[in-house]
Amino acid sequence: MKTVLFSPVGGTDPISNYRDGSILHICRKYQPECVMLYLSGEMLEYQRQDDRYRRSLQMLAEEAGFQLEILEEQRPDLVDPHLFDEFYNDFERCLYKLQQRYPTHRLLVNLSSGTPAMKSELAVLTLLVGLRVQGIQVATPRRKHNGQREELNAYDVNLFWDYNLDRDPEEYEDRCIEMQQENLRGKLLREVLEAHLMVYDYPAASNVAAKMEGLISETARQLLKAASLRIQGEWRKIPQPMQTQLVSRSFGEEVDIFEYLLSLQIRQQRGELAEFLRGLTPILYKLSMFALKKQTGFDLEGACNDRGQIQMDRLPADILLKLEEMYGGRFEGKYPNSDMCCKLLTNMAPSSPCVQELNDLRDIEFHLRNIAAHTIEPITEAKIQKQCRLIFARKLSSGTEWNSQEIFKLLKKCAESILPNKELRWNSYELMNARILKAMRLDNQQM
Repeated sequence: MKTVLFSPVGGTDPISNYRDGSILHICRKYQPECVMLYLSGEMLEYQRQDDRYRRSLQMLAEEAGFQLEILEEQRPDLVDPHLFDEFYNDFERCLYKLQQRYPTHRLLVNLSSGTPAMKSELAVLTLLVGLRVQGIQVATPRRKHNGQREELNAYDVNLFWDYNLDRDPEEYEDRCIEMQQENLRGKLLREVLEAHLMVYDYPAASNVAAKMEGLISETARQLLKAASLRIQGEWRKIPQPMQTQLVSRSFGEEVDIFEYLLSLQIRQQRGELAEFLRGLTPILYKLSMFALKKQTGFDLEGACNDRGQIQMDRLPADILLKLEEMYGGRFEGKYPNSDMCCKLLTNMAPSSPCVQELNDLRDIEFHLRNIAAHTIEPITEAKIQKQCRLIFARKLSSGTEWNSQEIFKLLKKCAESILPNKELRWNSYELMNARILKAMRLDNQQM
């Protein structure tokens, strides 16, 4: 991967004690396309004397055969580089500036040049900045303190270059050490993001990802965006091939039904019981309509006008007669609903799979939806159980306790009987979460 380097300039740069200084040594190993030098007032004076830092880097690039852009961040007024808290914001601005100039490159940071304060601030910054950076330490040639340094005012660029032992392959030893600490900012935000994933709150997870900036890959971002669209019922907006990889493998109306069922499952698991109960009305209508069409061949929606209202003259005579009988001779052209579909299915195909279950769901939906729609009090499992006891007092044994989970199991049973796809992936959202987490783990390994 192509690299760029940010580095303060220190007293052992560019060459000291017949060896590469830290900047030169990192460039020798990684051959970055660009190096940004951060020059305090003192180091800038030395640079102005003989252009030592730039010239040494240029000679290295020419000898090693790579192209190198050299940028300078000059701070002539920085006369106390030993003071802490002087550099954090300035270093952060420089890193973002370099990343914007080279957005696809790996960003290296030299942790071994500059004053102790500079090194400490950079070490902290590599752990907290919202970018993927790699801190590099460079060991001294003697693996201990550098000892006595040459007089910087008497520096001779050509002479020091000629006597630099690291130019000799037999003398050269790689002294670069890549720091392995995880970016703490990324770690904390990743934990928050994963917590949102566990409760399927993808919009919130996407907001956290936006704060992670360069700490999360485009693949993970796109997966989170797709998950947000999916949970909101807008799965058709997910681009291919991601849509095929994430969404149900069914076709047409079946996909809409199953995706809606998955969203209801999540509402039930999150304890959003009012939304869960309100969601029973549309899904029960779709399931009963699908079952009616599949089991009897009669498409009730085919008898509707453009506004979705039933046209009496479009109904087959036998169907119209059945509806008149079912509604006590008071049937009028109106919008189709689950009650109508369940009655027709029971009359026309009484032995079809899930006829009883659909009628039970219809009773639940009829009695509980008003509670969910017209009360400002929270809907609890206890309230659902109480209403279900009243609804099923004559149908079920006294030992049966109905709650939101049992209601969804009933929906699930109906779907598995009615829908053509017999390999419905009810853990589809868990699989999607695993895919997102895998992309994030890969990001972490590459940081």
